[in-house]
Amino acid sequence: EGYANTEPVTLTVSVAKKDITGAVVTLGEGLTYNGSEQTQEVVSVKIGELDVTYDVTANTATNAGDYVLAVTANGNFEGYVTADWSIAKKDISSAEIVLGEGLTYNGAEQTQTIASVTVDGLTVTYTVEGNTATNAGDYELTVTGTENFTGTATKEWSISEAASAVVTAPEAVSGLVYSGEAQALVTAGEAVNGTLVYSVNGGEFSATLPTAVDAGDYTVTYKVEAWLDDGDDEMDDRWSFDMTLDNLAPEVLNEDDLQNSLRLDTETGRSYLTL
Repeated sequence: EGYANTEPVTLTVSVAKKDITGAVVTLGEGLTYNGSEQTQEVVSVKIGELDVTYDVTANTATNAGDYVLAVTANGNFEGYVTADWSIAKKDISSAEIVLGEGLTYNGAEQTQTIASVTVDGLTVTYTVEGNTATNAGDYELTVTGTENFTGTATKEWSISEAASAVVTAPEAVSGLVYSGEAQALVTAGEAVNGTLVYSVNGGEFSATLPTAVDAGDYTVTYKVEAWLDDGDDEMDDRWSFDMTLDNLAPEVLNEDDLQNSLRLDTETGRSYLTL
């Protein structure tokens, strides 16, 4: 028996590209804000057991925040999938805080300024609390990161005790003579960052200018007091001087004055000396 050849038949067979809808996208290491543009790595894209070939877009950013990247299939695959990724805020717990100019007690509320806050070479944006006070002492402020930063850092600061000084020293009043009335023993002095107080003959100190009525010798002591929040006397240097309030000096009349001071009472015949 013989065989007859037939005409060849051409068959067209198509193998469709694999759609990657539902593919699992595995991301690389998480990112933390560092001030520069960063790229989120995609480690793999799998659909079932197949490793997808792909292109990635929207996987670069600079600021901390949440983002969405797109994986677009190529080669034997088609379609696209998305994946959420993020850049974490930078923690500032180890930040270096540089304070502004130091403060000295002046009786009013003051604010400690901050010159800079940095962490790993980055300039931190922040809010601050605990940086105002009035009394001399030690304090602690807290800086809280904002925008691309998170967490807190603390820094000690202080208000130093004010240096008290006598600007104008009191002086003894000279030439005091008993008059029957209270007389100031010294001129008023002036002090900065404190109050001048006076003591007479070792008595209690008072801001009232010392006076005396009776003739005699007096010792006036003065110092500067600046009462701080701890109740201590900030300055206890004392100065003192002695002075005398003299008895009333008798008036000496000459003969003419004596004659002019005599008055005759015609009714009694007596003479009176008028001083």
